Amino acid sequence: MNNKYFTVCGLLLIDGRVLLVRHTYGVAKDRILLPGGYVQEGELPTAAAEREIFEETGVCAHAESLLAMQFKDDQWCAVFRMEYLEGKPRSDGHENSEVLLLTPEEAVERPDITNMSRAILKAYLKDGGEGLMRSDYISPSSDTAHYVLFQNGGYAYDAKAECERAVTALSDALTAKGFSKNGNLFYRYREGKKAAEVIGLQRSQFNYETSYSFTMNVGLIKAANFGADKLTAALVKSAPQMYFERSGILCYGFDLWYTFSLKDRHGVDYVKGVILPDLERIIVYLESQT
Repeated sequence: MNNKYFTVCGLLLIDGRVLLVRHTYGVAKDRILLPGGYVQEGELPTAAAEREIFEETGVCAHAESLLAMQFKDDQWCAVFRMEYLEGKPRSDGHENSEVLLLTPEEAVERPDITNMSRAILKAYLKDGGEGLMRSDYISPSSDTAHYVLFQNGGYAYDAKAECERAVTALSDALTAKGFSKNGNLFYRYREGKKAAEVIGLQRSQFNYETSYSFTMNVGLIKAANFGADKLTAALVKSAPQMYFERSGILCYGFDLWYTFSLKDRHGVDYVKGVILPDLERIIVYLESQT
């Protein structure tokens, strides 16, 4: 159920271009504007912005910061800075007839853009559009599905830093077990370099400020796969993914990624209690391969 009092829209950049839609009804008919809509009953404005953008354009995005608030005596509108996750923009063929990707500079000069969208983009061009950042604070009487706080000062939980600390812990553990390191690839020779146990760290391409994740690609490669007598570091690094298994598949039977986010707030305990024990299981698996 929608309400007529609370609305949202989102400023989303994809490869430096802002996502806009051409409206098909109401006072904004035939004009372009930032995608958005009404907040449904029982829905957080952040969730509404993410839902509306997906419904209208097919793009998955995360509400990252609060850019602006518009107040009218009969309606409020929250404007969010969105973080692109995935999806190819397309029109929904109903509420909009066209999806456009324009640079902010191009968009503000368009005669067919709505006044509010122009004002938002002008402010973004002037100050970079940081706005109020999404906090990691959650009221003890609520949860992430029903509570969100935006404030100055950003996040108390640093997802990227926690993720990188986990990667460092993995690197140290692998080095202690005799693995050599080449970038994000770790390998340990066996059988006089005729084979190598390989673990590659892969960070998600969808990492963003409040959520970082990685997985491990695991495999045993052999010199014979390359028509060589012995492996070299260059051959190990060039090994195709067909020789690898994902750590999540090996440990849990599905493609689990190790994630550090505001929702989960994983830290040292997660590394010690989950990631490093999984690494031990992975090494046992590698040692069993022939």
